Amino acid sequence: MKRLLLAFALAWATLAYGQDAPSDQTWVSAEVVRVNVERGRVTLKHERIDTRTVQMDAMTMAFRVRQPAQLAGLKPGDKVQFAFSNDEGEVVVTELRRAP
Repeated sequence: MKRLLLAFALAWATLAYGQDAPSDQTWVSAEVVRVNVERGRVTLKHERIDTRTVQMDAMTMAFRVRQPAQLAGLKPGDKVQFAFSNDEGEVVVTELRRAP
């Protein structure tokens, strides 16, 4: 019975979180416009975002970064990719990497 409940819970979590689940992150391409390490924010000119929980046209926008240390060494003009979460209506950068 416990195994059945666990399997049901895992299946429900997969459906409930869809593409924003940690195991299936959506990566968005962007260009760095401004970096503010002290405030833990980065301004990105990003492509369109269209996931189950976030729909946003391409634009330039400032984002809070969950781990400000990821901003070290970034400068305006750098090409990056970022993963995000929707924290109660605020899109927060959870991972940031230089674009290949």
